[in-house]
Amino acid sequence: MGAKFGKALNSEIGALSCLESEFGGGRIRTGCLRKHAFRQRCRKSLPGSQHPNILAQIDYSMSESSEPLAPSEPSRMEHRFQQIVVEEAPGFRNRMIRALLRALSLPYAAVIEGYKLLFKLGILRTIRLPCRIVSVGNLALGGVGKTVAVQAIARALQKAGLSCVVLSYGFRSTSPGPYSVVSDGSRRLLNPEEAGDEAVMLADSLPGVPVVIGKRRALSGAAAVELFHPDVILLDDGFQHWRLHRDVDIVLLDARKPLGNGRVFPAGILREGPRSLRRASLLVLTRCDQASLEELRNARQTLRQIAPRAPLFETTHRLAAARVVETNAGTPSTQPAEVHRQSPPCPQGPLLLVSGIGQNEAFETAVRETGASVRSVLRFPDHHLYSTSDVKEIAAAGEGCSAVLTTEKDAVKLAGQWSCELPLLAAPVALEGISDDQWLEILM
Repeated sequence: MGAKFGKALNSEIGALSCLESEFGGGRIRTGCLRKHAFRQRCRKSLPGSQHPNILAQIDYSMSESSEPLAPSEPSRMEHRFQQIVVEEAPGFRNRMIRALLRALSLPYAAVIEGYKLLFKLGILRTIRLPCRIVSVGNLALGGVGKTVAVQAIARALQKAGLSCVVLSYGFRSTSPGPYSVVSDGSRRLLNPEEAGDEAVMLADSLPGVPVVIGKRRALSGAAAVELFHPDVILLDDGFQHWRLHRDVDIVLLDARKPLGNGRVFPAGILREGPRSLRRASLLVLTRCDQASLEELRNARQTLRQIAPRAPLFETTHRLAAARVVETNAGTPSTQPAEVHRQSPPCPQGPLLLVSGIGQNEAFETAVRETGASVRSVLRFPDHHLYSTSDVKEIAAAGEGCSAVLTTEKDAVKLAGQWSCELPLLAAPVALEGISDDQWLEILM
C-alpha cells in the first residue's frame, strides 16, 4: 500500500514539475536509485564504513521511494510571478492566472502533505546519523539569508571548540557521484561550476569547516561522518528534507513579508503550508531593519499565532568591510584580505552594484544605507553563472564608477574571469541579533 501511494505521489509531482520550473525556479526530483546500484555507490564512497547501520537504513529507505523536493529558488520569471501572485496585480488576465495557479496548488500541497504522512506512519523511514544534526531552512521561495546564518552558527561552534561539517545540496553543481567534498577544512577542492556558488562561498568563508555536497543528504551525511567525525552537521536548506532526522530545525523568514500571500506554490511563495512552522525549533526573522514597524508587528503576531512554542529571534544583516577580490584587468589581490578592507564598509566613490542572489534589492538597500554612492545597478538571476559577455556588460555599465561592488556569492564566480579595468569588491554580510552563546544554547 505504501509503495503504491509513493508511486502515485511521484506521478503527481511529475505533472507539476514543468510548471514549477517556470514559476518557482526550483525542482522536484523524481525517480529512485535501485538497491544494487545504491549499494555499489555506498561501498565505493565509504570503504570500510564504521557505520553499517546507517547505510542499511539508507539502503532500505532509498529503495522504497524517491523524495520530492519543494521549490528552492526563484527563476528568471520571478518579477512577473511576484506581480501576479504576491502583489495581486489587477486585470482580467492576471485574475485568471491566479485562479489557475490556486487550483494547481491544491494537488501540489496534497503531494507534500501526503509524503510527510508516509514518514509519520512509518511507511518511509527517517535516517539517524551518529552526531547532532542542525537544519537551517526556510518556508518561502527566495533568499532569506540561510547562508549567512550557516556561517554564523559554524563560527559559534568553532569558538566553542566543537567540530562541524556543512552539508549542502549543491544547487547547479556538476560534480558527479553521490557526494563531493568541496572543502576538507584546510583547502577548497572544487570550483563554483563543479560545486555550485553557495557551497564554494561557504568553503571560502569558513576555514577549518569541511563542506560536503550531495543530492541525497542521507548518503552525503554518512560520508561526512565517516570522513570528518564531526560533533555537529549543519544541514543547509534542510527544513523540507524529511528523510534525514534533525535534532534542531531553524527556520528563517523575511520580516517584511514572512509568508508572502499565505498560499502554497504555485499560488503563492510557500514551499509548504504555514502550519509546518509548528515543527520548527526556532524561528528567525531576518532583515528586520528593512521592515516597517507595522510589518514587524504583523510578522510577530502571525508567527506567534501559528507556532506559539517556538522561540522567535529578530535579526538584521550588516555589511562587513568590503574586500578587494580583483584589482583591475583580472589581477587578483595578492595581499591578505585584511589589508584590502575598506572602512567604512563600502567605499564612498560612485559604485556599480552587481548581484545575482535571491533578494537583489535587499543587498542594494543595505549598501545604500551605509552612505555609499551608488551610480548604477545590474541584477542577475539567483545562482547565475557569469559568462564573458556578462563581464563585458558589467564593464560597460561601470563607466564613470570607481569600483564594482558585489556579494560574496557572486564574487566566487566573477573572480576567475574578471577582465574589467575597475577593481572588484565583495561585501560580506554578517547576521546580527543572536550571540554566539545564544546559538550554542539553542543548538546543544
